[in-house]
Amino acid sequence: MIKQEFISALKKNWTLWFFLGLVFIFSGYIAGREFWRWFKLSSDYNAIAKNTQETEQQTQGLKRELDNLNNPQILEKEARSRLNLKKEGEQVLVVVSEDDFPQEDFLTSPSQAIENKNGLWFNVLEWKRYFFP
Repeated sequence: MIKQEFISALKKNWTLWFFLGLVFIFSGYIAGREFWRWFKLSSDYNAIAKNTQETEQQTQGLKRELDNLNNPQILEKEARSRLNLKKEGEQVLVVVSEDDFPQEDFLTSPSQAIENKNGLWFNVLEWKRYFFP
C-alpha cells in the first residue's frame, strides 16, 4: 500500500524528481572537479616546498663555499692545488706512481726499434724523425 502511494506520488511529480536528480548529478560533478583541483594544488604545493628546501640547502652550501674562499688559508690551498703555485724558496716534490711511469728507454736511439708504439716517447721520436730527417 505504501509502495503504491509512493509510486503514484513519483508519477505525479516526475518533473520535480527529474530536476532534483539533475541537480544531484551536477553537484556531484562540481564536487569531484573541486576535489581533483584541490588534490593537484596540494601535490604542486608539496613539490614547490621540496624544491624550496633543496634550493635553500644549495644556497647555504654556496655561502659556506664563498666564506671559505674569502679565508686566505683556504684560498692559498686552492691556488696551490689548481694552479700549481708554490711559495718563494719552497721546494715541491712530485711523486709518480709506477703505473704512470713510461716503459720506454729514454736513451733509445732512433735506429733501435721501440716495442710500445702507443707510448709517449715513441710519438716524440716519430716527430723528431719527421721534422729533423
